[in-house]
Amino acid sequence: MTAEIFADTGERLTQALVTGEFELYRQAMDLPIEIIPRTGKPRVLQDIDDLTEDFGIYRQTITLWKVTDIYRKPLSIRHLADGLLEVTCEMHIMADGTRIVDPFTSIMTLRHTEEGWKFCRIHSSLGHINWTFGQADISDSGSFTHR
Repeated sequence: MTAEIFADTGERLTQALVTGEFELYRQAMDLPIEIIPRTGKPRVLQDIDDLTEDFGIYRQTITLWKVTDIYRKPLSIRHLADGLLEVTCEMHIMADGTRIVDPFTSIMTLRHTEEGWKFCRIHSSLGHINWTFGQADISDSGSFTHR
């Protein structure tokens, strides 16, 4: 059941990003949400204004790179003591069936809310987070590069 929860929530997030449907994005994110790079400074989206701004920037990046799918392959799933679900996954960002960046690992934490399961914390590579904020590119060799 937990793998299905992650898959459903992740698919809602992907569809929001590739279609531009902010309401789906809002439904997948629990505020406040922590965005934590493995190195670098964490960012917390506190409210709907922060989430709206984040969505707009991420959408610009998704559109620029013509992303058509984001696949999250679960590697491990842990139930945390405070009722959270932590999923370590391998990320694949795709454009028309072709991976545009080498796979990388993220740790995504979900919380059950009145509206269902939502992401409340995302740990990822600094390159990926900078890319989603429009501050990085993807090199010809398939890695994130800081602008």
